[in-house]
Amino acid sequence: MDEKDGILEELSSLINPGRDVGPTRIHGITPSMVRNAPGFDDVIGRLCQMLGGAVAVAGHNVRFDLSFIHAEFERAGCPLPDIPALCTMRLAGGGKLERVCVDYEVPRPTVAHSALADARATAMVLQKMLTADPELVAYVEALSAPLWPSRSDPGSIPLVRRVLETRSTPASTYLQTLARRMPGISYGLEIPEPAPDPSPRIAYAALLAQAMEDRNIDDDECNDLRALADHWGLTVEEISAIHQQYLLQLQIAALADGVVTDAERADLRRAAEALGLSGDAAEQALSAAHGKMPQKSSNETARVPAPTKGANELASKIVCFTGESLCRLHGEYMSRSMALTLAAEKGINITDSLTKKVDLLVVADPHTQSGKAQKARKYGIPLMEEFQFWRAIGVHVEY
Repeated sequence: MDEKDGILEELSSLINPGRDVGPTRIHGITPSMVRNAPGFDDVIGRLCQMLGGAVAVAGHNVRFDLSFIHAEFERAGCPLPDIPALCTMRLAGGGKLERVCVDYEVPRPTVAHSALADARATAMVLQKMLTADPELVAYVEALSAPLWPSRSDPGSIPLVRRVLETRSTPASTYLQTLARRMPGISYGLEIPEPAPDPSPRIAYAALLAQAMEDRNIDDDECNDLRALADHWGLTVEEISAIHQQYLLQLQIAALADGVVTDAERADLRRAAEALGLSGDAAEQALSAAHGKMPQKSSNETARVPAPTKGANELASKIVCFTGESLCRLHGEYMSRSMALTLAAEKGINITDSLTKKVDLLVVADPHTQSGKAQKARKYGIPLMEEFQFWRAIGVHVEY
């Protein structure tokens, strides 16, 4: 913003908290978004540079924000001094920021629960308050700047939310290399004829399906896929065919009830991207899958029975949940108690504790850093995205 607006400089960045991000459905921040974001200690140098010389901090319900800021500075080894604070909520006599913006004729935040949008709105409200209250101006002018901590290293470059929201997680090195070795391949179109011996392809396809359960292929899984392909001497064409067939089967499953929901389409695009492809490959495979579905008659919509293998396999597993659900059932977000009840009704063995005996951890986002997820990765317990879990056991949910 321009200097005439009273805002000289801004710092905006998502922070990787090193733990679960909390209620995504409220603030819209997913574990995937903060996966490559800097930690607080990485931006504290820039923050100190900006705050140097400031006489006070302002915020709407600023006590809440300051409690976290003090804790993070303390954790980073440079505790803050006592800081004068200007609370626009208290100065306005109470009320949410949106309501105070209306009262002071300030544009409301354009993005709900966005720190930068809230900060800008709060700054404009405070400007209006200072203009209307000479005593408040006199109070601020009498303040002396506290001794802010200093850091010589400015730290990492901040990553703003709008960048992380549009940035896709890069495909793994193995799949990127494979894609570069297969120029011009269009997934979901013509699949090459298989080689005579099916054993290598079956082994590779099984490992690929396991790695793709959470729609994310990590470095260890890439190494395993590469080693298996090298061991069996699979050609690029054979691997391409296996990947195409995997994507095609996902499309056929999505078409099983005759309808491809937005959530299913989004899942298919994630699967295509995890295979090192563009999202357009999912649409191509969708068209190919529709053409491969059996037609009962010219007047009847083609339908394929929904697969039940996943539910049968999971019925013998011990399953644990972590984080808040992003899935909705009948238009309502699933609570933990609702999820546990539904899973139990499907014969799933549910546990609240993550131990080495657990077979599967169900997560809202495969990049979650919750305590359970960190333990699961340490124990080698596979993570499964919740949408895939519910689909596998026959519960129709939506994002």
